[in-house]
Amino acid sequence: MKLYSVEIEERRRRVVDVVAPSEAAAKASVGMRATRSGLSTRILGVCETQLAPSAPDGLRALDHLLNAKFLPIRDTPQTLRFWVLNAEHQLVHEHENTEMMELLQLGLSRAGLRVSMVEEVIHLSVAGDAVPFLPQVFAETPWAKNGWRKAFMALPGATPGQNTFAGIRSRSARIPLRQTLDALNSERSASNANLH
Repeated sequence: MKLYSVEIEERRRRVVDVVAPSEAAAKASVGMRATRSGLSTRILGVCETQLAPSAPDGLRALDHLLNAKFLPIRDTPQTLRFWVLNAEHQLVHEHENTEMMELLQLGLSRAGLRVSMVEEVIHLSVAGDAVPFLPQVFAETPWAKNGWRKAFMALPGATPGQNTFAGIRSRSARIPLRQTLDALNSERSASNANLH
C-alpha cells in the first residue's frame, strides 16, 4: 500500500490524503467519498506522497506514525491517520457522536495516542515506550528506542505531559494537532513540487 495525495475541488481547493494500492484506487476512493457526501468533486491532480529527507525530524516521525496500519473499521483496514483525523473531527464538532468518540479514544489509547482539546486547541498526545504499540511502529527507524518522543518534543508548540493510555501511565509529548498537520502538508507539498 502507498499513500497518495489527491487534489480535489469542492467549494474550496484542498488536498485529501488517501491510502490506496494505486493512483486509480486513490481517485476512486475520493470519488466514492464525494458521492456519499453528495458533493460535486473534480479531481485536479494526484501524486504519491513523499516527504523529503530534509523535512524536520518531528514531521517525518509523525508522518511515519500516522501511516502505520491500525485497527480496521467495518472490516476495512485503516491507518492511525484515519483514527486521529476522525477524533479531531469529533472534537471540532463537539462530539457529534459520543459513542464514536469513545470508540476512537479507546482505540487510540491502545496505540499510545490521545486527541484532546486544551485551551481551545486540539492536541495529539503521544506516549513514550511504555505503550507496546509505539516501539513496534518505530522499530528499525531513526526514531526507535523512544526517539519519537524527542522528535515530537522538537516540534513547535510541543509540551511534555504524563497520561494514561489503555491503563498504562506514560510520559508523553503533546503537540498542537492542526498546526502540526498543516506544517506536515506544507512540507509534503513542497517535497512533491520538487519531484515534478
